[in-house]
Amino acid sequence: MTYKPLHSPEIQYLPWEINDAPLFIVLGQSNSYGHGTQLPPDERITQGLNNVFTLTLPEVYSINFPTINWTGLTSFGNANIGAPVGLLRGNQDHPYNAANRFAKLWQDHINQGNTLHLPDLYVILMGYGGQGMYLDNPPDNRWAPEHDPKEVDSLYPRAIRTLRMAIESLRKMGKNPLILAVHWNQWEAETESLAAAKASEMNFNRIITGISDAISSCQIPWRLYYPLSVAFDPISTSYVNEAIKDVIAADPKYRSLIDARNSPDYTGVASDYGVFLPDEMHYNGDTQTWFAQQEWELILSGYKGIEI
Repeated sequence: MTYKPLHSPEIQYLPWEINDAPLFIVLGQSNSYGHGTQLPPDERITQGLNNVFTLTLPEVYSINFPTINWTGLTSFGNANIGAPVGLLRGNQDHPYNAANRFAKLWQDHINQGNTLHLPDLYVILMGYGGQGMYLDNPPDNRWAPEHDPKEVDSLYPRAIRTLRMAIESLRKMGKNPLILAVHWNQWEAETESLAAAKASEMNFNRIITGISDAISSCQIPWRLYYPLSVAFDPISTSYVNEAIKDVIAADPKYRSLIDARNSPDYTGVASDYGVFLPDEMHYNGDTQTWFAQQEWELILSGYKGIEI
């Protein structure tokens, strides 16, 4: 099985317009927000960036928050709107993750002269440690589409509402929303039972279809992550791996694989492979940075995302 690269070099892209509003979305469980990693002091984003905006946890951790307020992105835990305030499985300060590393690349380019004429960037990070898509796996089932929408820790319905409101807010600001990508950094919880693993293809498709419909486009670029860690049940992991392959193969133009085996730090030696922390399941800071760099390479190629 081969995977389509994240972009085709022969594609020619139009320049950015002043009212373009590129949106970068990262969803998932603990690896989405960089659990266990820690930015060094000189890499931390403690003052909101001038040209990269996000949502903050205290304002949107609700099933009925009334408005979207974009604020300058930081690397504090509140930049992750997935888990409750203060919960270690989501709100650690200053982790490495694809969201804040990509934001830094974007802001640095603007600060250094902005030869690409980049507009302001909008970022949404929604991660909650240990959470999966299979309803019959409580309490680790908060991404299940059937999870009660009246409960604030129901990730899927809250993501639907938040993303709809975010895009509508950009339009009200006179912006033209463009989806750069949705990174779905989640698969590990689907290995907790064989039933969950066997249902994972169906559930990946339900998540992708539901969120794509919510933001009014079936042409959104989705990035799924290769199940590299060997810290989980091998039989269940094999089912999930096949599910991810099949989900990508069903729409390879808009779905692609993020595979840490392609990173320069990958050694091929189990169990940390050079890309995981000592727990052998959470990506280290260099690998999280590499995830962001893959997306940044697309921007350097002229990629602008998908207009919705």
